[in-house]
Amino acid sequence: MSTFSYCRPDDPVGDHRLRDTLVQSLLFEVDYWETYVRRVGAANIRALLQGERRIGSLAVYRTGQWFGGNCVSMGGVAAVGVVPEFRGRGAAAFLMAELLRELFEDGTALSTLFASTQSLYRKCGYECAGSRILRELPLTEIGRTERSLCLTPITLDDPDCLTPLADERARRTAGNLARTPGLWERLVTVPKTDVHGYLLGPTESPQGYILYHQPSDWVHPTILTIRDMLALTPAALRMLWTFIHDHRSIIDVVRWYGPFVDPRLLAPSESRARVVDDSSWMTRIVNVRQALCERGYSPGESHELHLEIVGDAVLAENNGRFVLHVDQGRGDVRAGGRGDLCVDIGTLAPLYTGMHSATSLSVHGSLSGDPLTLQTADRIFAGPEPWMPEGF
Repeated sequence: MSTFSYCRPDDPVGDHRLRDTLVQSLLFEVDYWETYVRRVGAANIRALLQGERRIGSLAVYRTGQWFGGNCVSMGGVAAVGVVPEFRGRGAAAFLMAELLRELFEDGTALSTLFASTQSLYRKCGYECAGSRILRELPLTEIGRTERSLCLTPITLDDPDCLTPLADERARRTAGNLARTPGLWERLVTVPKTDVHGYLLGPTESPQGYILYHQPSDWVHPTILTIRDMLALTPAALRMLWTFIHDHRSIIDVVRWYGPFVDPRLLAPSESRARVVDDSSWMTRIVNVRQALCERGYSPGESHELHLEIVGDAVLAENNGRFVLHVDQGRGDVRAGGRGDLCVDIGTLAPLYTGMHSATSLSVHGSLSGDPLTLQTADRIFAGPEPWMPEGF
């Protein structure tokens, strides 16, 4: 029997024992704790105890993630830490299992995180399901310029004017977050550095934006760091690169996060961007039925897929046979069916997000079906590459 317990602290900000577990296990700065709790929400901090002692914790952003043009309910897990003397004893696995049960009972469809160690989270049913690629491009290679749109500086104290633009990009892509106020604050705040923001196009109907900060010293190469940039029209995309190019007198290179295949690189004269960091995020299907229903699908397709979900040792309710019927962009799920596509709960995540096709996942061995079934699954879950521009 486990000697661990899981709880919601009454006062996370004032709980110095809880704070100190993160300072020790995750190298948190003491002065950052109050800000972090405010951004996540005090009600979303969880503690792991042995007896009365705080030995670990996590935080969960109650938000959503976009797939198939729909925002799917999601718990974004962060700051998972266990003090050193309890590592390797099942403490973190217990902590994650308790959270997943809580999310399931709260009606949350998905959970996503950035893993410091993937093996732990794979045991909990998570799998790599999307990308976050850091690229670098010399400003001298941008070349093309266009100034057909106006640029308007904005203050970032309240970035509400950016939310409709970010949501529209999210509808067109896959994997982007539905940003909470805390996630917006995290995006536009960099310690000891000012983040600048501009709208592209008329303020009453903007077509994009850019958020960035400049170097604080003259160490070469000088880097323009993009926190987020988006363009919803061809004119906005060209104006975006023109704006970046106009910094070339003092800036050597620009860096930004994007998908593995970034269509924005079709606009510069030279597309010789260098990958600086290749990272991925992991997703867990918390509630199979709910996740399949909340997601969007291609509106011109009508399909039926008979699924058999296996291997969920944490949420047994997900195991079993389900029939997914897709029509006019919506999914409907009922229990039963033939189980033509047998898939492990972890492998379901990259299929669901569109990171990998059923055909490619079948080589892995944790998904199986006849050729026609695999082709049907390929078509149902096909879509843009899943990615996100920020971590959390």
